[in-house]
This record gives sequence, structure tokens and C-alpha cells, in this order.
Amino acid sequence: MSQTQCSKVVRGRGRNKRKWTADEDEELVKALCEVSLDPRFKVEGGGFKNCYSQGIENILAQRLPGRGIRSSPHVDSRLKVLKRKYYAIKDMLALPRFSWDGMRKMIQCEKELYDAHCKDHPRAKSLYGIPFPYFDTFDVIYGKDRTGREEEELSAPW
Repeated sequence: MSQTQCSKVVRGRGRNKRKWTADEDEELVKALCEVSLDPRFKVEGGGFKNCYSQGIENILAQRLPGRGIRSSPHVDSRLKVLKRKYYAIKDMLALPRFSWDGMRKMIQCEKELYDAHCKDHPRAKSLYGIPFPYFDTFDVIYGKDRTGREEEELSAPW
């Protein structure tokens, strides 16, 4: 077989991109909920063990066969994106004049206020007028993480 007939696998940063569909996102969040309730994947204090994304991969392999969703990089990457959105929304809701529309599942504020916020907080970009249907679920799973860390930082002697 000549060199031109071989298929070339290109690997590296940004090369393993995967487009997630709405049903895959839904199943991912459901699997995250299951893993968050499973004591095998939890640590004291409410966090997750390092192997939790492997548990999610196993659940997704059963529910979405043939999709080839791997814990690394697929599950880890997608959860990172979803958590970044969740924490950006959570930070906005801690400020005055920002509110959550539970029916439409999106942030509510004046556009000028949002634009001003995004200048200092670039992770909040692209969240205005866009629903984030998993906010309540992520709030149950990750809501205590940040408040616990903030309280520890405030009480730290340094």
C-alpha cells in the first residue's frame, strides 16, 4: 500500500472536535445526574472522583450505542463547556438587576447591562437570549461547590 492510499489520522489540540446534538446533551446531563447520585463516584464534601467521566461514558454507551462518545476528550470537554456556562450564569444572578426566567430558561436583564458585564466577564458572552435548559440540574449538582469554595476563601487567614 502506498503512502497516498493510507488514511492519515491527525491528532492534537482542537482536532478531536465533536458536535453534540440536543439528544446527546440531554442524555449526558441525565447520565451526570445518575453519576452524581452514585456513591462510587462521589468524594467527601460533595465532589466527584476522577473516574466519574468514565462512569458517564459507560452510561452513554448503553443509551447511545454506536456514537463513539468517549470520556476523554468528549465527555470531559462537553462538561467543561456546560459548567462554564452554568457558572457564568450563576455569577450574573449574584448581581443586582440580573434575574432568571424559569419558563424560558434564560437570563433576564437589559441588553446594555449585559454588554457592560461581558466586557469584564468574557465567559458570559453568547448567553443573552439563549436558553440554558440544564441550569436547574447543574445548580443541584454543582451549586454547593462554588459557595463552599467562596466561603473557604473568605475564611482563609491569608
